[in-house]
Amino acid sequence: MSLVPGDILPSVSRRDKRRRLTGVWTSGNRIFACWGRNVLRRIVQAIAIGQSPRETVAAYLRRPLSAEEVRLVGRSADVVMRIANLEGRENLLFGEG
Repeated sequence: MSLVPGDILPSVSRRDKRRRLTGVWTSGNRIFACWGRNVLRRIVQAIAIGQSPRETVAAYLRRPLSAEEVRLVGRSADVVMRIANLEGRENLLFGEG
């Protein structure tokens, strides 16, 4: 879940209270709140090795996913891919990739 517009804190101050709400911090300095970091970790790992996020999460939970969970896993995978692609392009543009 987005915490700030554009997902990047405008300040690096340790006093910024939004830092405490951060559950996920990307290498591109984007921050998000996340209620299911262990599940998100499985989604990211599945994407990285070309496996199905849905099947990976179901195996992690040791049960079939509900229709709503399938929708949420798919949406999360889409967001992960969007951010990965965006940060990959940024790395190329700014000479870090």
